[in-house]
Amino acid sequence: MAEVIRRLAGALSIALLLIGATMVSSMPANSTSKSTTTTLRPHFHQLVPGIHELSLKVGGHSRSLIVFVPSTGTRKPRPLVLVFHGALDTARATIGETDFERMARRSGFVVAFLQGYANSWNDGLAGTPASQAGVNDVTFTAAAVTKLEKVLSIDRSSVTAVGFSNGALMVQYLGCRLASVFALIVPVEGEIALDDSKACQPSREISVFEVHGTADSAIPYNGGTFTTAFGGQVAVLGAGATVAFWAGLDGCNLPAVTTSASSTVNVSTYSGCRKGVTVALLTIVGGSHQWPPDIGELVAKAMSH
Repeated sequence: MAEVIRRLAGALSIALLLIGATMVSSMPANSTSKSTTTTLRPHFHQLVPGIHELSLKVGGHSRSLIVFVPSTGTRKPRPLVLVFHGALDTARATIGETDFERMARRSGFVVAFLQGYANSWNDGLAGTPASQAGVNDVTFTAAAVTKLEKVLSIDRSSVTAVGFSNGALMVQYLGCRLASVFALIVPVEGEIALDDSKACQPSREISVFEVHGTADSAIPYNGGTFTTAFGGQVAVLGAGATVAFWAGLDGCNLPAVTTSASSTVNVSTYSGCRKGVTVALLTIVGGSHQWPPDIGELVAKAMSH
C-alpha cells in the first residue's frame, strides 16, 4: 500500500492535466499532521489571517466550523473550500489528516472544516446520529457560507465542497440540493446513494470530480450495499455509475474518455457538458478507504484552471 500511495502522489499533477479546464468520509484517516497552526483565535468581525473557530445556531443545534484564512496580501474575493470529515472523525482532526491548510497558504483560498453533529452528517440516509436527531446539514452548510461571507470576502463563483466517506455522501447530497452554492463537489471514497440518485434535482449544472480506490473495503468501488460506521445499511451506485449519473444531469458527451496517468491512476473524463462544467473520476488502482495524499493540492490545482 505504501508503494501505491507513493506512486499516486507523483501522478496527481499528471491527472489534473487530463481532467480539463473547469475541474477545477466513514473512518478517519491515519496520516500524520501537516498543519503548522496550533492556536485557535477568537473570530473578529473581519477575520485576520490565521485559524479561527466559528459557531452558529442552526435548527436549534449549536454548530461549529474551523476556518483557515491565508495571508496573501490581496483584497480580492477568495475562493472557498468546505471540507466535510468522515464519520467518527472531527473537523479539527481533518486539518492534520490533509494538506488543505498548506495548500491554502500557497494558493490563497479560504478553507473551512465543518464539524458534523456527533461526528456524523445527515446525508439523507437513515442511521447516522445526525439523521436520527433530525439535523439539517443542507441548512447548516448554507448558513456556514453566509456566516463566512459576513467576515470575509468570498468569491461565490468559486465555492467547492470536498468530503470523505460519510462526508463524501454528504457532498453528493449537497450537489443535488445546493447546486446554486457550489461550482464543484469532490466526493472522496463515497458514491451517490441509490435512493438519493432517484430524487436528485440540482438547480443548475455542477462540476463533479470523484476520487475512489479500487480496494476500498468500506464503501466498495463497484457500489452495492455496505454497512456504515453506525451499523446502518446503505446502497450506493458504483464510482463509474456515479460519475455517469452526474454526466447525464450535466448533459455531457458520452462515453467518458479514460486515460492512464500512471500504473495506479486512471482518469475518466466527460466532455462537452453544459455551461462548461466537467465530470470526472480519478480511480486509484489498489487505493483503500482513506484521504489520498495531497488532496488539497489536487483541489487547489483543479480550482486554478
